[in-house]
This record gives sequence, structure tokens and C-alpha cells, in this order.
Amino acid sequence: MVLSTNAELTGDRTVWVDALRQQLLRGSTARVTGIPFLVRRSRLEVSQNASSYVKCDLGDQTGWIDAIWWDVGKMGHAELQSLLAAPAWVVDGAASINRFGARETPQIKIDRAWAVDGLDPLGVPGLVRRSSLSEAELGLWCSDAIAGIQNTPLKLLLEDTLGDDGCWRPEYLRVPAGLHYHHAYLGGLADHVREMALVWLSSATTFPKVDHDLTLGGILLHDVGKLDTFSPGTVPQIAQSGRYMDHITAGIGRLTRAMDSMQGFPPLLRDHLLHIVASHHGEKEHGSPIVPATREAIVVHHLDRMSSLLSHLEEWTRQSGVDQFGWSTDASPWIKTSLALSPTIPDEFIPSDGPA
Repeated sequence: MVLSTNAELTGDRTVWVDALRQQLLRGSTARVTGIPFLVRRSRLEVSQNASSYVKCDLGDQTGWIDAIWWDVGKMGHAELQSLLAAPAWVVDGAASINRFGARETPQIKIDRAWAVDGLDPLGVPGLVRRSSLSEAELGLWCSDAIAGIQNTPLKLLLEDTLGDDGCWRPEYLRVPAGLHYHHAYLGGLADHVREMALVWLSSATTFPKVDHDLTLGGILLHDVGKLDTFSPGTVPQIAQSGRYMDHITAGIGRLTRAMDSMQGFPPLLRDHLLHIVASHHGEKEHGSPIVPATREAIVVHHLDRMSSLLSHLEEWTRQSGVDQFGWSTDASPWIKTSLALSPTIPDEFIPSDGPA
């Protein structure tokens, strides 16, 4: 089989990574010809016989697949380094299952790859995965959420940082919420926060003792450390500063600086917001320096957990095969168990007449 795309790279895409992966897991092989892919984690390696090769992940908006390029020794150093720095490659190669011991991994063996001068990955339909909402739509939702807050100092903090002219807003609307496990795409953080906020706004009256504004503010601010730890580029990746600290630590620092810049910010509100950020992963073994100890922090933690896990299930659907019962064939690397990826609930019921 030959999988190809139009010579015009902005035309219709004819191969998708998730479909290719599933085809390979079913035992098929394929040729990949002239296909544009995003490139992630490209790195030059040296084999046991001292020859150079490249390992990387190739992707589009549906997922990622391992790739290896053995024959790179003929390329000049400058040419190879320029290619490795490119965000997207056009690739020719063979796709099959790579077997290493008991592990079977879908993989593309690259025969040839080249970067296209002036190629903007965002301009290639289907190449870059992003939120289903535009940045403008996400920004409008964020502004509306802030407008609904009545607590004056909290509202001013949010307007200064995430409002229409907020200093954090451009990155906030672009960065992913994760690299692999959940909301790992452009606008993923804003999607994640929006999911949490919509659930809270629909259920807040059920819990009248939980402070509405503090909880909504905590939802909007709980992951702002990811503006420091993740890059807002087309491929989700860790930023340089993210190699030195986690997003909770970075978020505490970022939020502290923002509150300190506001004259007379209430100390108790400051403590509550920092506690929400510090505790939103719930347990210390999951990265929180402290466990949630206020009503609002408990709510934010569980909303964060629910949104993250449901997104992770969708992410895992893109990567794992599915058995005849609709369960993933591989255990989730996050929660260490197989996931039920398709419902098996009957949609009708015919009562029995009972024993004869």
C-alpha cells in the first residue's frame, strides 16, 4: 500500500497517524510517501557500529508514532542540524511493527525526509492538534468567567493576569495542559480549565458552603505554572525552565509575584489561593507539597482530577489497541490499568417472561 498526500501541502490529508497505527497493530504494513508530519523529540544517536541514526516521533492532530532513520550519515552536519531543528518534515518511508523482545511498537522507518522552506505547520490542515475552540472563543469564555466574579481584589488579579489585556493571557490560551497524558495540544490548558469551570458553575448551588468566587478563581489559576514549564509552540514540549521546576512550584512563584505587585492584596485571600495551587494534585505522592485542606481546594482538586482522567482516556484511545471487549490492550501508564475505551451497555431491554 502506498500512502501519499497532494503535492500541495495545504491540500487534503490522505493518511492519519491514528489510522496508520491501528492498521499496523492489525498486522498490515504500508508505504508512506510525501507525507507531512510534525516532529517531536528528534535526536541524533550512535549505533554499536559507530554509525549515526535519528530517532523521533512523527505526528499529526490524531496522535504520534515512533520513527527511526538509519541512513543519515551521508548528510552534512549543518544540513542535518537544520533538519532536526525543523518543526515539521515531509517523509518517505516504510511503516510496520517493530518487535523488540515481547514489545511490539508501530514504527516508521524513514528512507528520506526534508523540511519545506517557509512551511508553517499551522497552515497544513490536520497537522497540528489544537482546541476545538479558537483562541478568540477561549479568550471570550475566559473574560466572561472573570466578569462573573464579585470579589473585588480577586477580580482585579484575574483581570490583570488573564483578562482582555492580561499579561499572561496570550500564553494561557495557547499552552498545552500536558505533554502526553491529558489535553496535550495547543489550547489544552484553556480547555482543561474551561471543563473544570463549567462543571463548577453548574453545580455550585449544590454546595452553598463552598465559596463560589474563590473556587472559580482557583480553577482559573491552579495551573498557571504551566506557562513556565510548557512551550506554547505547535508541538507540546517542556520549556527550558520546566526542566528545573514542576508546574506547582512555578505556579506558586508566578501567583505570589502577581499578588505582591498589587498594593493591599488581602493576606487571607492570598493564602487561600496559594493553598489551592499547592494542593491541587491532591496527594503528596502525586506532586502536591500539601494535601487539600479547605472546601475550595478539595473541589478544585477533584475537578482537576476528573477533567485530566477523562482527557487521558481519550489520549490513550489514540495510542492503544482495543480488544474484542472494548478495553485497551495496554495498561494506561498513568493509572496502571487497562481502560474501557468503548461502551458495552445495551440500549434496550426485553423483560423475560419468567420461568415456564
